[in-house]
Order: sequence, then structure tokens, then C-alpha cells
Amino acid sequence: MSNKKATSFTNYKQMSDELDEILAKFDNPDTDIEQSIEYYKSAVELIKKIENYLNTAKNHIEQIDKKTG
Repeated sequence: MSNKKATSFTNYKQMSDELDEILAKFDNPDTDIEQSIEYYKSAVELIKKIENYLNTAKNHIEQIDKKTG
């Protein structure tokens, strides 16, 4: 696996893991409303980054399919 692919996977994996951690914080009864709002903002930002990553990957796969198909 090339470094670029490994880095992309790591970044995706890190974003996914971070999102899981944020979502778990919502289950904590000690999390107050202000913290919840900040966690929500962070989650939305991460979701946008993940969606962008997945759309880029999809476009890349479609380009490969066009070249090989």
C-alpha cells in the first residue's frame, strides 16, 4: 500500500474513531447541554469531512472503472 493510501486510510480511520468517541459522550449523563452543543458541532464537522472523503473515493473508483471498462 502506498504512503498516500495508508495516510488516507489512517485519516479516515482516525476521523471515524473520533466520531465514535464524540457520539459516546452523548450517552454520558454527566454531559451538560453546553458540552453537548460543542460535541454536536464537532460531530457535524467530522461527518462533512468523512462524506467528502467517501465522495472522493467514489469518484476515484468511477474513474478507474471508466479506464478499465
